[in-house]
Amino acid sequence: EILIGGTIMSATAILWAMFELLQNPRVMEKVQTEVRRVFNGKKHIEETGVDKLEYFKLVIQEY
Repeated sequence: EILIGGTIMSATAILWAMFELLQNPRVMEKVQTEVRRVFNGKKHIEETGVDKLEYFKLVIQEY
């Protein structure tokens, strides 16, 4: 149950974040630009890259 609960909570958080970004196109565009810059077209996201997503972290904290 704990694993399933954690998965559901993660999925809910992702859906919620996507909904909020869709409501704010200017913010979504800035996040997309940052993600593209940091990961530069890579197919796999690495944790070291995630640490560089400063604007994205601020957006998540805001919501």
